[in-house]
Amino acid sequence: MLNDSHIGLENMLQNSWLSDVIVLNESSNFDQPGDVDIFRNAEEMCDYLEHWFVEENLGFALSGLGLLVELRTDGRKVFATIADEKPAKPETLRQWLVAAASSIHDVRKHKASQKGWHPFRSPTHLGLAERNGVLPQSIEGLIAYISMK
Repeated sequence: MLNDSHIGLENMLQNSWLSDVIVLNESSNFDQPGDVDIFRNAEEMCDYLEHWFVEENLGFALSGLGLLVELRTDGRKVFATIADEKPAKPETLRQWLVAAASSIHDVRKHKASQKGWHPFRSPTHLGLAERNGVLPQSIEGLIAYISMK
């Protein structure tokens, strides 16, 4: 029988688009931000990842709610399971996303500072908040900032 807290988590997972989002951190240390990729769902991440990435423990994944995503492989394909029985790690997720957003901001700021026309690159235009170094604070905002083209 399910207890009330498990039912609440189940409802939260069903009613939040963040429960589908998977954030992959390519790092040998769970708490250390590395290269961060964001996927719409676990299936897209699994199709993207090579089996050796999982076998060599080259990264970690969390859902958009900060729940641990356990990765495994059959030697050919990658599989993922959201470990909803373990405590969520939203602050770790936030750290990964803030590091990625900061890196993107630095690159955008550098590109925007380059003057003149270039035949193979469109100009980068910063908004007022971005120009002032203001980055999103929420998980949703960070995901949006990182994912924008």
